[in-house]
Amino acid sequence: MGFLTDGTLVTASGPGSLTLRDPFSLTPLADPLPTRMPADTYHSSDDGVLVASGDHGVQLWDLATGELLAGPIPAVRSTITADGTTLHLGAGAGGTLGVEARSVSLQRDDLVAEACRRAGRNLTHEEWHSLIGSEAPYRQTCEEWPPAQQNEPR
Repeated sequence: MGFLTDGTLVTASGPGSLTLRDPFSLTPLADPLPTRMPADTYHSSDDGVLVASGDHGVQLWDLATGELLAGPIPAVRSTITADGTTLHLGAGAGGTLGVEARSVSLQRDDLVAEACRRAGRNLTHEEWHSLIGSEAPYRQTCEEWPPAQQNEPR
C-alpha cells in the first residue's frame, strides 16, 4: 500500500488489482484497476496519471478512466513529475529490469517522434489510434518518410 500526493490511499492485492481509497474511511473511491504485476510504490501527477512500480516493472494508469496507459516498463522504481511530462525510471539490481536510470518524456510530440524513430516509417492509422490515441487526429509522424497508405480509418 502507499499514498499519492493528494493523500489518496492505494491498496493492492498482489498481481490482480489496485484500489484507490479514502485514507480515513478506507472506502474505495473507484473501481479497482486490474493490474498484471505487483507494485509497492505509487506516485501520481497533478493531471491524474498513476505510476505503480515494483520488482516486476512499472505501469502507468489514467485515473480518470482507469485505463492502463503503458506497462510493464522495464524498471524497478519510478516517479512522475507533478506536471506529468516526465517519467523517471530506476534500473533493477544487476540491470535485470532496465540497464540504467533514465528519464522518459511523456509529451505527445516526443512520443510521436520516438514512435517514428523506432518504426523507421510513418505509423499507419491503426497504429496511431492504438499507440497515440483517438483523441488526436491522425497525422504523418515523420516528414522524411512517405505517408502511410494502409489501414485507413473506417
